[in-house]
Amino acid sequence: SSVARGAAWRHHRRAAGARQRGLAAMIHLFDTCKKCCTLPGKACTECGKVFDNINCSACEQCCEEVHTSFKGFLQKPLSTYAVLAVAISAGEIGLVVASIYEPSLQDCTFPKGLGQQVGAYHWLYGQFGFAWLNLTFAPYIRHRLWLNLQDASQKVAAEGGAAWDGTTAKVPQTLVREAFSNVFWHDIGVCMYVFASVASLWWSFNGLDWVEASDACDPGGFASMAAMAGSAFFFFLVVYFACFWLYLKCGSAMEVTPVGY
Repeated sequence: SSVARGAAWRHHRRAAGARQRGLAAMIHLFDTCKKCCTLPGKACTECGKVFDNINCSACEQCCEEVHTSFKGFLQKPLSTYAVLAVAISAGEIGLVVASIYEPSLQDCTFPKGLGQQVGAYHWLYGQFGFAWLNLTFAPYIRHRLWLNLQDASQKVAAEGGAAWDGTTAKVPQTLVREAFSNVFWHDIGVCMYVFASVASLWWSFNGLDWVEASDACDPGGFASMAAMAGSAFFFFLVVYFACFWLYLKCGSAMEVTPVGY
């Protein structure tokens, strides 16, 4: 009936509106994170103005260079992921090291079964390895994506037109998604990291049970916090890249400077 069709149409409109609001909120979230990360660079710019007033040219130049470096770093995609991943992983590494150097850990015995075979120190060494892998992977995938985007920008520059101003190419979002897909699906390092991330979650999840079985296995709470950080990193990884993919689907063109310009 016409009433049913009208109700279905209104429901469709409401659902479409909700999706659009969700995507808009996602873009706003990424932009907010990006602006927060630019604060150190802006602070250095203001410091440069102060040094200019007191005629300290060397200090002013130093602050301007720091600001330019921050700005150039954050203009590249996955910059917020790289910053957060390095911060989380570095914190996890610190917790692992602090736990290893606790004297009471020598009295730790994991529960019978796989935990007892692994042992506290070997589990911590494995946790350290996974944290280090997470820390190094962040700049790796960011660099690989940027190289692909530079290749795409060279195609845009070769075609010319309004998308090319002589120094910067506006890479359309279809090419940006294609560059990300090529890295995610065809880079052997990324493929291996996906499996390693799942193994890291399993290692952290089981390790949390093992270290909480005895007070001697969790001196100072460092080991359990390292296990929780390792588990949380996996979910951070999944949520971030899911949001990033949505951002790519609804974002505008990305400005990229081709190699040689």
